[in-house]
Amino acid sequence: MPLPNDEKLIALSEEILKQFEAMFGPHPGFRPVHAKGILLTGTFTPSSAAASLTGRNMLCRLLL
Repeated sequence: MPLPNDEKLIALSEEILKQFEAMFGPHPGFRPVHAKGILLTGTFTPSSAAASLTGRNMLCRLLL
């Protein structure tokens, strides 16, 4: 995803990050929010058996 060029958007983003740091303190070496940073890889195959666990159609659909 390309970085924004809009100066107002960049200034707003920087101000939001400053406010996060003021509220929650600095966390060097981590992203300002959602810093858990878990990265997983794998393959997902929808299954009709998922219907007992969730109502989300995307998890229950069978690919044809």
